[in-house]
Amino acid sequence: MRLIDYQLELQHHPKKIKSIDKYQKDLVQCIKLADEWEIETIMIEGVKKHLNALDEEYEQAQRRTEVMQDTISRVHSGIDNKRKTGIKRQNKTQEKELEEMSLQIEFEKESQLITNEKYIIV
Repeated sequence: MRLIDYQLELQHHPKKIKSIDKYQKDLVQCIKLADEWEIETIMIEGVKKHLNALDEEYEQAQRRTEVMQDTISRVHSGIDNKRKTGIKRQNKTQEKELEEMSLQIEFEKESQLITNEKYIIV
């Protein structure tokens, strides 16, 4: 029986070799895939870090923009207030000038009347 067992084992031997070869090829392929996966994972982590940095940069830029908008708003408000104050001053100055001119005209009219009365009396 030993001879028969040996012959049967020899017949199965090429199948075992093929199975081992296939296993080794599959193992090599799995190792390659694992290496590729690890590289991809590292690249993804790098991209995530870069995106996080960009997000932080964007948030900082937004905050700076808000501060600048507030500053611009305050400056425009200040300019508007100064413009309104300037207009009020100008109006007051014009009113005073008109009053002075009216007083001057009144004074001249009275002076003219007095002068005319003197000529009439004489």
